[in-house]
Parts: sequence; C-alpha cells; structure tokens
Amino acid sequence: MRGMSLAGVISADHWGSGDPLLAALDMVEDGASLSTPEGIIVYVNAAEQRLFGYERDELLGQHVSVQNAYSPEANARIVAAVMAALREKGQWRGEWFNRRKD
Repeated sequence: MRGMSLAGVISADHWGSGDPLLAALDMVEDGASLSTPEGIIVYVNAAEQRLFGYERDELLGQHVSVQNAYSPEANARIVAAVMAALREKGQWRGEWFNRRKD
C-alpha cells in the first residue's frame, strides 16, 4: 500500500509532556510517527493506525522499518538516509511506502 508518513525525532523530555505538537499530529489526516534517533517508534497518530491497520501498542518500541514495504537492502539504505536527514536537519519530508498489517 502506498501511504505518506511524516517522520520526526522526539526527545525524552517532550514525550508525555502534553506538547501541543503531539496534539496537532493527532488531528492530521496523514499518517505520522515519531522515533528516537535510533529509529525506535515512540509515537503513532490515529491516521497511521487507520491507514496501516496497526494498533498503537503494536508499533511503539519497534524499529521504523517494521512497516515498510522495501527489500532488506533498500530498507537499510532508505532508513539510513532518513535518519541522517533527521540528525542533520531535524526533519525529513517525503513519501514512505509502508504495507498494511493485513
């Protein structure tokens, strides 16, 4: 399935703080997830759950690659590029091809 995901890195001091950014992400129609610098998912919005058929708890604590539809080789290259952009620029924007759970 083709879907658009927004990705970002969130620090521990923002998680669970009632951050207005997280409240805003919960309202967007595009799937959005946030991960640690190591690529571990720490936030998934409702649209991400609806688009890809996962419950939030199934994704939290997993590596960002758990949903993707790429080959292992392409996955390693793409995840590395996304994580590098997040470290260098603090953001990444683009399309990510995920697969539905079912």
